[in-house]
Amino acid sequence: MKCRKYTPDEVEKILSDYRDGVPVKEISEKFGRSVHSVYYLASAAGLAGNVDRTNRAYSTAEIKDIAKLYTRGVDVSEIARKYNRTTVSIYGIINRMKIRRYEA
Repeated sequence: MKCRKYTPDEVEKILSDYRDGVPVKEISEKFGRSVHSVYYLASAAGLAGNVDRTNRAYSTAEIKDIAKLYTRGVDVSEIARKYNRTTVSIYGIINRMKIRRYEA
């Protein structure tokens, strides 16, 4: 599989969207790129990984809000940004609490 190179214009627009908090999945779909590719580009630009990794405990209020947001369909990356946590950490809460999205 041949990888398509980013154009300078693409890089500028993708990083701008990333800085503005647009969900990575939305950016990847908009530009026809994989989620991993967008994260890689953001990381190479020094934007990714700026997450608090202090292993601080979640408060009860945070867990309840995470559950509420997730069940309403909010993207995990958006929830992670809101709480300055990693997506892995948010998924950990979701799995431990057995939180499920409501299906319409």
